[in-house]
Amino acid sequence: MSQITNYGELAAQVTSYMYNRSDLAARIPEFVQLCELEMYRSLESRHNEVEVTGTVDADNNLIPIPGSPKYKSVKQLTVNDYPLERISELSWQSKIKNDNAGGEPQQFCRRLGNFKMWPAPDTIYAYSLVIYAKYALDTTDDDDSNNVLVEAPDLYLYGVLLAAAPWLGDDERLPVWKTIYDTAMETLNEETADEEYSGHINQVSQPYGD
Repeated sequence: MSQITNYGELAAQVTSYMYNRSDLAARIPEFVQLCELEMYRSLESRHNEVEVTGTVDADNNLIPIPGSPKYKSVKQLTVNDYPLERISELSWQSKIKNDNAGGEPQQFCRRLGNFKMWPAPDTIYAYSLVIYAKYALDTTDDDDSNNVLVEAPDLYLYGVLLAAAPWLGDDERLPVWKTIYDTAMETLNEETADEEYSGHINQVSQPYGD
């Protein structure tokens, strides 16, 4: 397999695997989008971790859910280097109703497009929010890339090929591609889980693009 580090190289490899079928070339962006939709339903790896930092204070008990790259799920939220416990929105509402006094946040929940904390901050606190992101390749830019494509090009390649499966007919390679894709996904997620339990400190990747 040739090196794949950006969208143009990915598209070229997909075209090659599809035996240069000109009737499918224009649909590659669609296959990439379908691949990403499926991929990020399951992928929670260090390769799609993104850290967002900021501050909250007595007048602001909201941490906006990041929009770029798109948010998949939260890995950890810390305030003043203290990891907060995630609770349900109902539990948060109950706590706010019964004890609305401010203090250093200990717990948080998701409420609409934000994370809210309890107790509400009584002064300025620094936070670090680590999320699993859903990257989206810009299929109009051959040079566009992201951390998952660079670190796990096999996941993208075989994911895109599987997305094209309905147009490939009875291709005997499909079960092989599915096995490679599933193994890559499982390995990436297991590696991240193993690092968590071994006490390894992950390096959180910064987002590509804006």
